[in-house]
Amino acid sequence: MWTHQAWQGRFLPSALPAGRRLGAYARLCNAVEGNTTFYATPTRATVAGWAAQTDPNFRFVLKLPRSATHERRFVGVETEMRAFLDAIEPIAERAVLWTQLPRSFGPPALDALGRFLRRLPPDIPRAVEVRDPVFFTDASAASRLETTLAGANAEWVPFDTTLLFAAPPTSEAEHEAWQQKPRLPRRTRALTDRPIVRYLGRDSVDETAAGWQPWTTVVADWLREGRSPTVFLHTPDNRDAPMLARRFHDDVRTLVPDLDPLPEPEPVEPATLF
Repeated sequence: MWTHQAWQGRFLPSALPAGRRLGAYARLCNAVEGNTTFYATPTRATVAGWAAQTDPNFRFVLKLPRSATHERRFVGVETEMRAFLDAIEPIAERAVLWTQLPRSFGPPALDALGRFLRRLPPDIPRAVEVRDPVFFTDASAASRLETTLAGANAEWVPFDTTLLFAAPPTSEAEHEAWQQKPRLPRRTRALTDRPIVRYLGRDSVDETAAGWQPWTTVVADWLREGRSPTVFLHTPDNRDAPMLARRFHDDVRTLVPDLDPLPEPEPVEPATLF
């Protein structure tokens, strides 16, 4: 997202070359979702560039390749996963391995998931996002999933879309999100010391901020317990996402005053014609 066009000239300097945009983003926020890694494994040189642009505390939550998670369902994926893990080695100490699963992934496949997770490097945190509603509505299925994740010291990533679906869409971006995003209950239980939250609001800044209020309390409690949470703030168009992320961080700091502030962003010069 650090190349998102809507952010250039608003949150990120517009004249930055591609090789410096992550560095500018890292002064806005201290974590990023690695969605592109789902579609293609980056070169090791590319990842080394990411490492060079960010400080040691910057966190990468990297989605595992779809060939492993969606196409082959963890069967015969050794070559792809070896290539992926080799490519991300420059940031491995700051990475989380994020397994995002399709809605069609249900309880019968949990044994395969558990075997796969246990084969991942034990020194890199791992997290799993499921989208089959049964895991949220059936206590037995939820318990089986938690047991599977606990066996691999993996976190369950909630994707909170409750605000998005609280009222009909009012924009093209919201309408598209209604068609594409999962409609699942909010889940606030952490399994590890590094919980991850994905929150999707509305295109309205005020509605989005009002909708995340339950999370400020949850995240503050996690911090007081000694956990190190990562929270990603989205809207359907993501136009104001960096500002919202910083606003959420400030809301949590009002509850946990000793939480470090986010860094000061690079100055953004006003756009000119010449």
